[in-house]
Amino acid sequence: MSNANRGLGKKIAIGAAWSVLTRLSIKGLGFISTIILARLLFPADFGIMAACMAMVAFFEIFTSFSFDINIIQKDNVTDDTLNSAWTCKLLSGLLLAILLFFASPWISAFFNDPRLTLVVQVVAFIPLIKSAENIGFVLYRKNLDLKKEFNLEVITKLVSFTITIAAAFYWQNYWALVIGMFSNAIARVLLSYVMHPYRPTFGLNQAAELFRFSKWLLLNNLLIFLNHKVTDLIIGNRTNTTELGYYSVSYEISNLPTTELVFPLSRAIFPGYSLVKSDINALRDMFLKITGVVLFFAAPICFGFYAVAHEAVALFLGDKWLNIVPMVSILSFYGLSRCAVQNMGNVFVALGKPHISTYISLSRLIVIVPLLLYSVSHYGALGAAVTVLAVSLVTLPLSFWTCSLMLKFTLRQALMLFAFPISAAVLMTLAIKLLGYVLDKQQVHSVAVLLLAKVATGAFCYFAIAAIYLGYITKNEFWLQQLRTLRAKLMARRSKKDSQG
Repeated sequence: MSNANRGLGKKIAIGAAWSVLTRLSIKGLGFISTIILARLLFPADFGIMAACMAMVAFFEIFTSFSFDINIIQKDNVTDDTLNSAWTCKLLSGLLLAILLFFASPWISAFFNDPRLTLVVQVVAFIPLIKSAENIGFVLYRKNLDLKKEFNLEVITKLVSFTITIAAAFYWQNYWALVIGMFSNAIARVLLSYVMHPYRPTFGLNQAAELFRFSKWLLLNNLLIFLNHKVTDLIIGNRTNTTELGYYSVSYEISNLPTTELVFPLSRAIFPGYSLVKSDINALRDMFLKITGVVLFFAAPICFGFYAVAHEAVALFLGDKWLNIVPMVSILSFYGLSRCAVQNMGNVFVALGKPHISTYISLSRLIVIVPLLLYSVSHYGALGAAVTVLAVSLVTLPLSFWTCSLMLKFTLRQALMLFAFPISAAVLMTLAIKLLGYVLDKQQVHSVAVLLLAKVATGAFCYFAIAAIYLGYITKNEFWLQQLRTLRAKLMARRSKKDSQG
């Protein structure tokens, strides 16, 4: 590996560490917030906000052109680039606010809940506020200086966390969540200008060039939204806000440990992919190594969450949320599937081929919508969870096959990424289940004790298996190296004899 690649690898590793720390901090606060709010609010409150935010995200797609990704991918970024991107974002935010405000009665009718009309009209102003964020902050990401992003995200989250919890204690309904969202948006915009010296001005000199790159990202974002939010839309339309509240909290809780490991890594890694996009071998090696690391940590978290779902829900959310235990168990495996493929979209974009992600998302969408319509109508939110997992397991090999064509890695290399983490995680899960059986026989009924014992046992088993496996590999490598050295010496002696003869 060249010095340049080693230096880049180190920079990416530092950036990834900051990015992971950022997301862990934010989601840690978010998890604490969810625990508190779950005891103050009701599933229907979460359902109302899930329905509202699903429609906000839907309308946002049509005004979201991912200009930040364009700036990171672009080699020559000027003030005109930044000003054009900032201006376009402001115009998009204004358009989105108008669309949401006037579409609010239709949204309310779609979800059969009249409360949504006013909620959506109020929330409509949030995208406009967020669009004013300092575009110069993207340059920190482009240069992999993600410590600045840590400061911005964590301070913003602390502000919104404090305000949301205070509002929830006072109102004890969904308006506390709305107030928290406003405080987050305002704090983020203000801090972006305090923390970065760039001051954008109005301009559209490079708007056409930005849109040319972003048109595929726009379509891809639309398909990503439909793939991940169509479930919320169908549940909200076919059932009620309470059922949607159960599903949204299940999804958030079950995917929290896995997706929050991968998504920050993706943000940190994408600039690195863009820097080595001209060297397909370096890009392939980077992709395989990063995916291997992700699966190594995501697999035990996913399987472990499945094994302790009942204790985790009972302890952290309370008895009124026990209905979501089966959904949490199922969706935890979906979180692992998302982790496995999340890294691929960055590869396609770095190579200047974002349309590949579009085609994959479209294929998944064509399959999942009719299945969801049937499963939700007959089995509610639980049927949706089963469908989401089943479709993800079908599209997983398709995504890897497509990526292998681009990066030229083999099926065996792809399977090896999964072999150890899944095998070790299965053994870990069996150990946890066995412990649960023993503790049940001993009549240990304390939820906190059961959860702590299971988590400790799972962590010990997985990393013990990992240590044994790595020791075996290291030992084999040592003896292989000795054989190579011996063979080289024999060849050298034979060569010497031949030359003397």
